[in-house]
Amino acid sequence: MQRISSVPPRASLRLIAPPIGARGSARYRRQPRWHGQQLPLQFSLGSYELSPQSKANLANLANALKNQENLGKKIRITGHTDKSGGAAMNQTLSQRRAEVAADYIASQGVDRSRIEAVGRGFDDILPGVSAYSPTNRRVEVERIE
Repeated sequence: MQRISSVPPRASLRLIAPPIGARGSARYRRQPRWHGQQLPLQFSLGSYELSPQSKANLANLANALKNQENLGKKIRITGHTDKSGGAAMNQTLSQRRAEVAADYIASQGVDRSRIEAVGRGFDDILPGVSAYSPTNRRVEVERIE
């Protein structure tokens, strides 16, 4: 099991759902870089509201960031949308999704200054899926420092 501190600065991180009985622990593994690595957060069309499961996943990430070896590490959370709707609306929505995720992590005791929130709208559609696929409504996280 690798922790965030053992990954090189430019490597991306992916939150893996904890195994049953792991008591909410988060595990990380190095993944090939393409954009960032997705957090398992789902959003309804036109929404930035976090579901209970999304909050649990963000709480796992917050706990990992509060570990002694990760204090001072910074992350970037990037929000994305599918191509439904206009560019300006999707840019605002993706920014709001990233900010909601960042604010929730901060509410769990992580200094908000360690979290950068960025919205990309539908500029980074996932390869191999329709631009209108709900899969594109996502949040990605990567370590930046």
